Amino acid sequence: MRIKEEIKNYGDFWLPSAPDKRIPGILSISDGGLIELELFGVFGNIAEDPKQIDRIVGHVQKQGFITLDNCYSRNMFSSISTPSVRDEISKSLIDVTTAFTGVAYREGEIPRFDTFIFSVEGIDQWVGISGIKDEYQFEEHAATISYKLPENIVLKLNNGMELSIVFAWKPQSLLNKREAGVTQKIYLHLSSQDTHELDEFISIAQKLTTFLCFAMDQIVYMDSISATFDSSHQEIEENPTMHPSVDIYFRSSLHSKDDPEIYGHNMLFEFEEIRDKVETIINNWIKGCEQSDPVFHLYIWAQRDAYPYLEARFLSLVQSLEIYHRRISDEKEMEETEFEELIKNLIEQCPIEKQEWLRIKLTHANEVSLRKRIKKLIEPFKEFFGNKEERKRLINRIVDTRNNLTHHHFEREDIDDLWFLCQKTEGLFQLLFLQMIGFNQEDIRAITWSCQEFRQKLRL
Repeated sequence: MRIKEEIKNYGDFWLPSAPDKRIPGILSISDGGLIELELFGVFGNIAEDPKQIDRIVGHVQKQGFITLDNCYSRNMFSSISTPSVRDEISKSLIDVTTAFTGVAYREGEIPRFDTFIFSVEGIDQWVGISGIKDEYQFEEHAATISYKLPENIVLKLNNGMELSIVFAWKPQSLLNKREAGVTQKIYLHLSSQDTHELDEFISIAQKLTTFLCFAMDQIVYMDSISATFDSSHQEIEENPTMHPSVDIYFRSSLHSKDDPEIYGHNMLFEFEEIRDKVETIINNWIKGCEQSDPVFHLYIWAQRDAYPYLEARFLSLVQSLEIYHRRISDEKEMEETEFEELIKNLIEQCPIEKQEWLRIKLTHANEVSLRKRIKKLIEPFKEFFGNKEERKRLINRIVDTRNNLTHHHFEREDIDDLWFLCQKTEGLFQLLFLQMIGFNQEDIRAITWSCQEFRQKLRL
């Protein structure tokens, strides 16, 4: 989660089960969704050294009530057991997984929402729709700037939710009469007629964020998150510390301190290019994520430079290709009945003391080889990987390099070749994903020639 300016607020904090015991502290929320609570005291007996606290609630400056979930005591100190210290001082540092501002949940209460609102870096450039119009009459030394809020774009998701592309705006301050302007920002709204737990919304929001990463060919993060529930819900009436809208912060599993560099000419595709089929494409992406979650996880890790060494990145990409083919194909080397008969005959002819060993060795013998899997994946896109001999050489290099890395026969001087193979493998993944979400061969061909970064990966 991108947080450009650190949030730091003072307040009082307590456990929902003991609201009368309040401890002053400082709540800090920084880039990456890192949430830390520094308390000038401790909850419970310091000797018990509690490591996990399910929930802490509090009231802080500016934000009012706040709920902190899944908290872990990182460090605690108490001078009660330190005779040399004159004053009794206790202090604890607590890491927090999730923070809800504007609400104080009770003990055991599960947060549920009907709308999840978030924004993603670069989405304004990707959507490319603006309500701002300007007209200049230089000869008359005049200019006209107008703004009309664009209509929201509503998409139906296959899980029953609605996804809305929502346009928000605000005028710039008019205190300075020498300047005037309007700022527009785009948000994504996930809404449902039924309420859902936070994890259900976050799961879809993360899939949509990875979709935007893919479309923009750039790693981007959510930069604001909030959620709402209908104010007529009974829980608000029963709990006066609830507000119908809450801001949410949580720690990112992966995060980069660098802001993304987003340019239209480097995007695989923009919103306008898929506008007439965007609903189908997004639903196909979500379905693909759910069916092949390990593939998308490994691919995104590789894209985000989460691996300190190029070797690990390459192995992750190749493993992703292997898993992807397993998920879309049940191809075997031979028919199952034929294979089982062969195994039976081999084991019968094997010495009794070696039969179990042979049975284990032959367990996966009917699996298609990595070489054949990559060949099958490349086949629909062979025009982007050279002639038959060039494709064969590429596949051999990928497989041989994977085997060398796995068996520790890799030389560091081959690092340039490894970078080349990483780029080629990434390019293949992008082709596969374009096909998966509904792009036809003509569309894919147009994308490969219009996107500069994509052409470089494929060496076209």
